[in-house]
Amino acid sequence: MMPAKTAARVRHARIELPDPEYQRLKRSAGRFRLGVAAYIRLSVLERVERDERGSGLRAESEAR
Repeated sequence: MMPAKTAARVRHARIELPDPEYQRLKRSAGRFRLGVAAYIRLSVLERVERDERGSGLRAESEAR
């Protein structure tokens, strides 16, 4: 019998936006045929990677 796989831990983050900014975000996500949550996730991770490159920091997973 195979051991059960350990599920990856998922952490939640929340942002609050005024409606005009949310509508702007929704339009941008739609241009790429993404949901709002997927677009936010993609955007945030791209920014984190850019910030890490600019500061010389590496992600914890890359440092191992």
